[in-house]
Amino acid sequence: MLKKSIILAVIYLLNPIIPFAQTLTQSIRGTILDADSRMPLIGVTVKVVSPFIGSTTDLNGNFVLPKVPIGRVNLILTYVGYENVEVSNVLVNSAKETILNLSMKEYILKLDEVAVLVNKNNGEPLNEMALASSRSISPEEINRYAGGFNDPSRILSNL
Repeated sequence: MLKKSIILAVIYLLNPIIPFAQTLTQSIRGTILDADSRMPLIGVTVKVVSPFIGSTTDLNGNFVLPKVPIGRVNLILTYVGYENVEVSNVLVNSAKETILNLSMKEYILKLDEVAVLVNKNNGEPLNEMALASSRSISPEEINRYAGGFNDPSRILSNL
């Protein structure tokens, strides 16, 4: 019984200390460039897979990922028009900040052609639900009616 009470007393005494235990973290920073032109890429999304920590690049292609737990982490780089890049086993040390210089290749996708066809029927109504008393009026017809300038009700009464 005394043994149990001593164990419980130790647990109660150490309980306030446990939430203040800190995990060691460090930041990752770097630059992301285009692989061909070597120009900085603006707005690239940089994510640590686990735990989820993310950032985007600035105008110079620089990024900073703060408070990354020490150890090995995997990074994923995504950007519209570029291939996704996965950088695995990036070593994060507690002694110094990890600095990366990365590049991304453009993603070229060839699409099929698009054909736009025009089917112009002036007499047919634009509203498919209108079964009777519907007619479209062209600008030329509007100019033919006397007194119809900026007065659509007069034009419609003549029709």
